[in-house]
Amino acid sequence: MASLLYNRTKACFKLNKTKNERSDETPTSLAKKECCDTILVLSTLSGSLKWQNDVTSCWAKKQGSIDIVNFELYNDNNVLSNYQPSAIQCTKDSLAFYATIKWMDVLNNPIDGVGCYRLMVTTIMDGITDTFEWGHYDVKIYSPENATNSVRIRSVFNQYHKIEDIDFTESEVEDTIRFRGFFGNRQPNMVVDNLIYQGRVEKNVQRENLNTYELLTDPLNTWYIANLLDLHLLSETSIYITDHNEFNTTYGYKDIPLIVKDSPEVEYREYSRLASIKCKFSDKKRDSLSKYNG
Repeated sequence: MASLLYNRTKACFKLNKTKNERSDETPTSLAKKECCDTILVLSTLSGSLKWQNDVTSCWAKKQGSIDIVNFELYNDNNVLSNYQPSAIQCTKDSLAFYATIKWMDVLNNPIDGVGCYRLMVTTIMDGITDTFEWGHYDVKIYSPENATNSVRIRSVFNQYHKIEDIDFTESEVEDTIRFRGFFGNRQPNMVVDNLIYQGRVEKNVQRENLNTYELLTDPLNTWYIANLLDLHLLSETSIYITDHNEFNTTYGYKDIPLIVKDSPEVEYREYSRLASIKCKFSDKKRDSLSKYNG
């Protein structure tokens, strides 16, 4: 009996890693639909205070030089907004592209302005088109009322981000994320260095405050949890936090430069898809010091 011959074709398919890492592919039958779940962004119509003006960055990486990456902003009627972000190539990664939306520009656009927007990312790799939603944003004008009980993190990414295989070095990509929570609870952790001099007199030689702070989030959905744990608290080069809680002991936490001190802790809630994050920070610059110069 003659042996059977089989024809086999080998095909390689490229995966959009950025989409896979950021998507939440829960079967519809297992999850309750979160209706109108938008991401709050605030900005002024004019002004230079960074803590009042949110920005959003998105990115994607091509697999080859002929592949295509597009970033597009749509309004809630699924119509392209008048303002459109520009794709910028990462300085140290020729295949990676990002776009940064300054929401002030959207608010000042006479056709766009306040409202809800969807940021869409489209990649064309080996002729295969893939489009996914980066975020659904509720854009409002900054006011203390609109910002109340929220915390905003502003991060700058300027190093290699392994999760999505993108090198942000020398690109200084900026992104903000705003959510309900609390930042504060400063502890000075003062280091005391005294010496006993002649006559058994004790004097101050050096004192230093090694300040630590706490970030406590309200229960958040998986989009916020992933963006905090796998991006802002993991890959930031610089991080700045602003608190908008009226019951805080100080209103001075406005875009203060910090660094993550300890590993974040996540509290999961039974029978809920929501979770809370607790994280400790310390001052980026340690200049809370006094010493004897005699």
